[in-house]
Amino acid sequence: VQGLLSIAFDTAGSRVLVLSGQDNKYTVGSVAINTTRGFASAKTAETRNSSATVSSLLSLTTEIKGAVKQFAYHRASQTYIIADERSVNGSVRTFVQGFASAGAKRFEAEIGGDISNLAVNEAGSLVYVAEASKTAQAKLKAINITNGVVADMAGAPAGATIGSLAEIRMDNVNNRLYVGDSVSDAIFVIDLATAAVTELNHMPIFTGDPTIQN
Repeated sequence: VQGLLSIAFDTAGSRVLVLSGQDNKYTVGSVAINTTRGFASAKTAETRNSSATVSSLLSLTTEIKGAVKQFAYHRASQTYIIADERSVNGSVRTFVQGFASAGAKRFEAEIGGDISNLAVNEAGSLVYVAEASKTAQAKLKAINITNGVVADMAGAPAGATIGSLAEIRMDNVNNRLYVGDSVSDAIFVIDLATAAVTELNHMPIFTGDPTIQN
């Protein structure tokens, strides 16, 4: 895919969504997959150099003004979510926007720069992100996909220290958000039903090499 910027996986739809762009023209395409064989029409020794079929889903021309940072998909509303980082009056800001398949903008939210990956809450119609994610000032944000309203989320549990909220993963089955801190090596768990925040007890796996610290 020429100009590839990011990909997202639509599990229920059995497809990979591909965001690409050049010269301020952005498109979203779809590559079908087979849950048992991998990519649809899996390559053989004879066909491995042929191209996979990419179906066009969305075309944008002027909506993305900064450098694309993250891409996600909210299947329940069929909303394609793109986050780009740009300078506004000398300050680095991130704009998170959602688009329908026909290209109409569904929401736009503005937050701080240096965001983490996007995590999508299917049932709650929310997208989660951490701004200033590589610093101790990292803060979790929840963005409403229906209207773009931004809300602060609960921080780390009492006694825990945030160094860098590098990863966010949504557990849609259990309605929990997992947040990984790459400085303290902590994993925080947010129960979205109760807003309770706990630290996940975990033990590193020993590699067997005494020279490597786990």
